[in-house]
Amino acid sequence: MSTTSERDLIVIGGGIHGLVTAIRAGERGWRVMLVERDRIGSGATSGWLRILHGGLRYLQTLDVPRLRESVVSRRWFLRNHPDLIRAQRFLMPLYNQGLKRPGAFRGAFLVEALLAADRNRGVPVDRRLATGRVLGSDAVAELFPGARRPGLSGGALWEEAVVPDDTSLIGALTRQARDLGVTLHEGCAAQDLVEEGGAVRGLICRDRDSGATARVKAQVVINTAGAWSAALAEAFGGAPVFSGDTALAFNLLLDRPAPSEVGLSVQPPGGNGDMLFLYPDGQRCLAGTRYLPFEGTPGVRCPAPSAKHVAEFIEMLNAAIPGFEARPDDVAGVTYGLLPVTAPGTVALAKRDLIVDHGRVGGPRGLFSMRVIKYTTAPVLAQRVLNLAEVQR
Repeated sequence: MSTTSERDLIVIGGGIHGLVTAIRAGERGWRVMLVERDRIGSGATSGWLRILHGGLRYLQTLDVPRLRESVVSRRWFLRNHPDLIRAQRFLMPLYNQGLKRPGAFRGAFLVEALLAADRNRGVPVDRRLATGRVLGSDAVAELFPGARRPGLSGGALWEEAVVPDDTSLIGALTRQARDLGVTLHEGCAAQDLVEEGGAVRGLICRDRDSGATARVKAQVVINTAGAWSAALAEAFGGAPVFSGDTALAFNLLLDRPAPSEVGLSVQPPGGNGDMLFLYPDGQRCLAGTRYLPFEGTPGVRCPAPSAKHVAEFIEMLNAAIPGFEARPDDVAGVTYGLLPVTAPGTVALAKRDLIVDHGRVGGPRGLFSMRVIKYTTAPVLAQRVLNLAEVQR
């Protein structure tokens, strides 16, 4: 990396949000450099359940903006990389609990069909997603023979986009970025911000292997460092406008067939309303997501869940899906990452993404930090932060 390098934009963090932000800036013709202290696609990006959710869940709280963000962003992925994404049906058995009733879902699917009428615009025909519908109890039992029959009043069936191989998707996005002229540096840590007159003038980076430092000129720096965004922003002189409190989220890859050809959305007995998702992955199945309180400062790598927590999650799955009978030795892989929460020591996930223009809150002009929640919405959030940064160039 040359000490005389000059860019329009430096992106810190090579997770999905940093990578897509770099791509969308490259589409605008900006000269972009992305620096990642570990490897592209690491951190929470490598720990997701590989579902590009369309935002149906947000209708429970009438959060139309988040639904729209999900629909538009999912469509971006389907347009750009359709060969790496497939449709997967999901079924939620309904037992007339709260809003989980056939009548409520009929209304939700009608509203979602209207609000997401453009879900397939520009998407290849063989990758288009169908609207949801409500099934009777007999149809639910046919699709999911292990469903608990007492009290079963029907089921909600809908389609989501899933990514069979997330490593291939990250590779395709990386190539897309490079084709747009984005310079990507792995093993390169952001050390310090270069300022002049209260404005960003560049970034000092350090190579992990050689220890060499380099100064890169730029008038805009976007901090998308995930769980480390808050600490990095504060180190750069930005006001602490959001906390770095996180929870550990993890998913399991189980070396056993899924209990149904359709994915399942089930609530564990005695749960707090959170749903568990499980769907086929070839002859295996993916299950998630479990959240654990996390206190302290994360190191360079996120801590892995313990064997005890993995075993507890398996017990939860078995309780939610009678007859599943998974065992700890069925675990073929664990993916995990840190997600923002509303208070330390809790698993109350933050409900809103945040984009901070530090120049407006007493920090350096040209520095932007992002607290992001969801893999799917990276394309929409990238456009939003770039629109704010446009005036700084």
